[in-house]
Amino acid sequence: MSNPREVDEQITDGVTQTNTTVIGSAPAMGTMQTYLSQAQAQGVLFANMVNEQQQLAVASLATTMECARNTLAIGDKGPKS
Repeated sequence: MSNPREVDEQITDGVTQTNTTVIGSAPAMGTMQTYLSQAQAQGVLFANMVNEQQQLAVASLATTMECARNTLAIGDKGPKS
């Protein structure tokens, strides 16, 4: 290194290897982000499905209770004496 502006070869090799590593891992990072977004969307989908199923169960129970109340009230509507 006689010239003060000259850079040691080990430093340039290290920088080159780092840049190659960053550029080489970019497709893997992109794929990972795609899988992560798909997993998050699927989680939201399942949460919405569970919520809708719970709402339908409550509505079904309310309908069943109303039908049972109407069935039991049939005998109460007889003629009054």
